[in-house]
Amino acid sequence: MSKRVFFWLLISFSVFFGNVEFCEAKSEFITQAKTLDEEFTFDKAIEAYTEAIKLEPQNTLAYVRRGKDYIILGEDALATSDLATALKINPKCAEAHYNLGWMYYMRKKYEQALDQYNKAIQIEPSESYIFARAELSLECNKWDRAVSDLTTIMQREDQVLLWLFLSRDSEEDKPEIRKRIEALTLVLSKNENNISALVCRALSFTQLKELKPARLDFEKAILLDPKNLLARYCLADLLQCKSILKQQLISIRH
Repeated sequence: MSKRVFFWLLISFSVFFGNVEFCEAKSEFITQAKTLDEEFTFDKAIEAYTEAIKLEPQNTLAYVRRGKDYIILGEDALATSDLATALKINPKCAEAHYNLGWMYYMRKKYEQALDQYNKAIQIEPSESYIFARAELSLECNKWDRAVSDLTTIMQREDQVLLWLFLSRDSEEDKPEIRKRIEALTLVLSKNENNISALVCRALSFTQLKELKPARLDFEKAILLDPKNLLARYCLADLLQCKSILKQQLISIRH
């Protein structure tokens, strides 16, 4: 199993088994299939979902979950058929659009993936769907769109911009770093006290060896949050003064 598939499974099980908008089918096969999915036994789970569909041909949930398992096993044609059937039964099934989007994302068909993610979010603007679209935007180097989506999530997860920075490759081209700085500047224009955005922008300036604006951002972040260890460490490293770092760490402990 690839790392990308495994990562997707970890962040998505709560969606599959908790945030699906239609009612849980009462077939014993659905319960059995769910257990098999959680055990990563996808071929056997497919068999159980198939039995559930035989009993309830209009079972949207079974089609959506079987479609998801087909994606994991690389059976895209079967997955597309199941998810299309689910949408025919229930046109408002956000999870079916989401699964289609993920399938296209895995196959690097990014425009189709974006279209399906947009449809899922239009029906149900859940954090999981928005995060998936943000991840797609990062893959396509669409920083403005990624920051917009992640800022939406930031209402409850204030470190998401920092994650956004740390998730990128260290060997980025200068134009891409500049795009990120522009996107972060846009975020700061709406909230100049956004500490995560300040630290991310400072780190970006550091990558470009633009030390003066980097220092200003780090200092402002520390002013807003004196216990921000990352900003303090990076500023000390920027100034190449380990004694300052030592003093800063001592001041935090006291």
